Amino acid sequence: PQELGSFYNNYNLHYAGGRISIVANAMTIDGVLSARGIGSASGGSINLRVSNGAVLGRGSILVSVGSTSSGYNTAGGGRVAVTGYTLMATTLLNNVFLEGAPGLGGCGTLFRRAATQTAGELRVTCRAYSSATTPVSMSGFLDFLSVTNAVLVASLQSQLTIATIATLINCQVSLNSQNVVLQSTLVLSSSSTLNVPRSLTVRGAVTVDAGSTLNVDSAIWIDGALTAAGSLASHSSGMITVLGLFTSRASNSISSPVTTNGLVCAGGSLVITGAFVSNGDVLVLSGTLTLSQGSIFGFFSIAAGATLIQNGVTSVQAGMFIAGTVTHDLTSDAARTVRLVIVGLLNISAAGTINVDQKSSYTFSGTTFMGAYGGSAIMGPNSNYPAGTVYGDF
Repeated sequence: PQELGSFYNNYNLHYAGGRISIVANAMTIDGVLSARGIGSASGGSINLRVSNGAVLGRGSILVSVGSTSSGYNTAGGGRVAVTGYTLMATTLLNNVFLEGAPGLGGCGTLFRRAATQTAGELRVTCRAYSSATTPVSMSGFLDFLSVTNAVLVASLQSQLTIATIATLINCQVSLNSQNVVLQSTLVLSSSSTLNVPRSLTVRGAVTVDAGSTLNVDSAIWIDGALTAAGSLASHSSGMITVLGLFTSRASNSISSPVTTNGLVCAGGSLVITGAFVSNGDVLVLSGTLTLSQGSIFGFFSIAAGATLIQNGVTSVQAGMFIAGTVTHDLTSDAARTVRLVIVGLLNISAAGTINVDQKSSYTFSGTTFMGAYGGSAIMGPNSNYPAGTVYGDF
């Protein structure tokens, strides 16, 4: 970064942060580098370039925005870049301040690229949450991305590849790229949201903590495990593929096809209306699992107190144990039958139930089948319908 900060107006004498540019073989910063703004005037830029040396110290680097009593506290934080170093002190890194004006200004940016890194890393990290956006445009590759207490909107016309993505903490991130590839793990925590308008590929594990949301408009491919205690938005235009174990601890409805190497439901209600394929075991430990069409090549277990709502046909290759309840959903017109095709042993424990009590709304109003099936039905002396006639084979 090399630009000066900008101001909205200066009749309140709100001036923006300036710029600092330093080139050195190595640096020790125990003091303060400051390019702060105030009120409606943004932070400035601080650009530190090192020639294969260390950046040490316990000082501070500030491109934040101070508040003013005039009420025009709207400006965003500035930009910091540190490049070419062999080592950067953690204390100094933690003392980089990017905050915009309190409450209304967007978080600034910190870009770092060590001497050994190819693309570098982007940090959008503030100490208090702001709903104002931090818009950035970036090249096709990042070594690292970290977002905390901020709203990041990144735009890129082609594929975006991120080597390592840290925990997204209390933030909203939109990666507006054709495709997004994360070479390591993805963790969303503290009510974070990640929006990907195309496909998402994660080479490691994915964890979506309670209160957080992963929203992908197209296909999701995960090489590791998927653990969802938060929300997985419906993905109708692509497939969700998890080469590891899919663990669901929240209520989610997924309309796209899902392929996993095992599924554990441990609370909430997981509804999969697309085709479901599990190459490993499926364990419903608690909560409810709803399937429309399933192929399970491992073992299928419904624990006591748990529920399987089976609205289509599920085939099981390695046996099934039922200690909970298996039923179907009355709200689905096509789902009036529990259909299980089990190659191995079906074991229904003393507490287990396959229950379709009062699940049919099959009726022929105006005909003779009112309330009849194996036995005839007497409609009553005041009924306009004759006695029900038995129908169907025994």
